[in-house]
Amino acid sequence: MFTPDTYAAAPHNAGTCRRSGAASLRPTLPAGRDVEKPGFPIYSPQPWSSRLGEWFHRVVLFLRGAVPLALVALALVGVPTMLAWWLLGGPLGWRHLLVGLASAAILFALGGLALGWAIGRQRQDL
Repeated sequence: MFTPDTYAAAPHNAGTCRRSGAASLRPTLPAGRDVEKPGFPIYSPQPWSSRLGEWFHRVVLFLRGAVPLALVALALVGVPTMLAWWLLGGPLGWRHLLVGLASAAILFALGGLALGWAIGRQRQDL
């Protein structure tokens, strides 16, 4: 059974509270192990900052994929819109955006056709 003496014997924290130096009732476990004992909830030896690090790592991985895709989409729409604004003149408005969106859709379709053609040609060579 867990007793305050059991925790005081732990070498890595000496069973004391960091703030007051009082005996700690927190169970100490070997690194990397989650153990459930009767009367105690599952205790994770992993600190909260490490768990936050895992969440942060997932967010960074998501952003590493999402940000470049968003920038490419913005460029695919923005560049034809700016070109239409330059060619048609006047204040930037809906007609320039519609021309830019139509141009982006056409460029996207042409890129898909080129990719499909290249994949089809590669399969014929095999």
